[in-house]
Amino acid sequence: MEELLKLNREDVEPRIRKEFVLSTAIIQAAITFFPLLFLAVILAFPVLNPEIGKDESLDPQMAMLLLQVLGLICLVAIVVGVYLPSFLLKPASLHARAEQQLASGSDPVTWMCNIYRTSVIIRLAFLEGAALCGLMPPLMASLGGYLDDNPVFWLGAIPLAIHVIAGVVTFPTRTSIANHLVTRILRPIKQSAA
Repeated sequence: MEELLKLNREDVEPRIRKEFVLSTAIIQAAITFFPLLFLAVILAFPVLNPEIGKDESLDPQMAMLLLQVLGLICLVAIVVGVYLPSFLLKPASLHARAEQQLASGSDPVTWMCNIYRTSVIIRLAFLEGAALCGLMPPLMASLGGYLDDNPVFWLGAIPLAIHVIAGVVTFPTRTSIANHLVTRILRPIKQSAA
């Protein structure tokens, strides 16, 4: 624990392994851009098979109700995805986990990097879930053949836009990871230890 408390910003960044930064970037890119592939499928349906857009069992009113319900679910998922990682980084729990983990001889920077990656995956998973749920009404409208006539269904793509923007803006670099480790993990542990 003493080694962790002695760390500062200049000590942390060089100790973040290049492999960790690369693997975290690959994970974030995959989670961020997968829903865009789903959007491409939605756009490709009417082009690849014009018969698909003729399913009359997919009622526009049902799709509108689905848009409203999933809009609420997406809003909740986005809020949870943004704030849940903050609960994982509460100073008291971080301090207790740090004592337990570092007593076993773990490297403090590796331990902090693992916490960082866990919080990134949790945040992006909720945002990705919201993005995929939001794309269900445009998919239904595309399959029903009324997407072109009712552009309101594209409102379901708003969670996708939020997800992609969040993924791009928070894309991990060694410097951004070091800043996160120091401000969100190391500083609160030092404050709770004082």
